[in-house]
Amino acid sequence: MKQKPALYPDDFPLGRRFGMLMRLYFGALTKKLEQLDVDRHYSVLILIEHSEGNCSQQYLSDILKIDKTSMVRMIDYLVAKKYIRRSINPNDRRAHQIQLTDKAKRDLPRIHKAINELNVKTTNGLSSRKLKQFYEDLDTLTENLTNEPRHTIIMNFEKAKSVTRK
Repeated sequence: MKQKPALYPDDFPLGRRFGMLMRLYFGALTKKLEQLDVDRHYSVLILIEHSEGNCSQQYLSDILKIDKTSMVRMIDYLVAKKYIRRSINPNDRRAHQIQLTDKAKRDLPRIHKAINELNVKTTNGLSSRKLKQFYEDLDTLTENLTNEPRHTIIMNFEKAKSVTRK
């Protein structure tokens, strides 16, 4: 069986490959969920949902590996869209607790469905063994870079207003 030629040379930056995949993935996900009031930060909603009522901005920043300023912007966006509420932690007045609103709880099943459908489509052609290995490899890549010295990079996940692609 003839192997498909590589799209990019071996020395092409891995981060660029992931960046292109990320734009394609989130563009498709945003299209699937365009009927919702939010057009980004679905992963934040899922993490809050899985935190069992014990979620803070610091927890979200740590798990998503983003700076506090970016996290505050994300939280502000979701609060403005009425998907989460933020309250002062009574045990530590410097910290905020984050909870989902009923609106978010109503929309999360649609978000999960869209993500699951897109994940299946994206990983089409990978056996369950390869897919399991892929996710393990992604975790390894993340762990390998976690303590690497780096600059803070801010990525904006807003849907383009003037460009429409089909």
